[in-house]
Amino acid sequence: FISGTCAVTYGNINYTGDSQFPCAQKDNFQSFASGFFVAPHTGDIRFYLDSDDSSHFSITVGGAIREFSADNGGSNANYSGFVKDQLYPISVFFTERGGLASWRLDYEFSGQARTPIPASQLRPQWRV
Repeated sequence: FISGTCAVTYGNINYTGDSQFPCAQKDNFQSFASGFFVAPHTGDIRFYLDSDDSSHFSITVGGAIREFSADNGGSNANYSGFVKDQLYPISVFFTERGGLASWRLDYEFSGQARTPIPASQLRPQWRV
């Protein structure tokens, strides 16, 4: 799972303040993350996207592209059809226009309360 424009990093998306972003520029920038999500269980998974300012989430499940957006706050969506340990293409885009920068991608599913998606559940495109 790769994220970047101002920097390339590997891991999860859990930036809760300006100091955590790997960018020198803290205003007027965009970031993206793409790769594969490794399903932690079979069944439904709810994804949460929180950001200041705006972001967009996309995942392909069963050949269908599922997506939602968050603008100056949070949004979430529940998707079904996941199979444990299978890989699913995922991408997340983020735009920071000014002020505090935050960008967080969480999930929850049966038996797992809402938490940031751990790096162990994300793979870069070239390390499948």
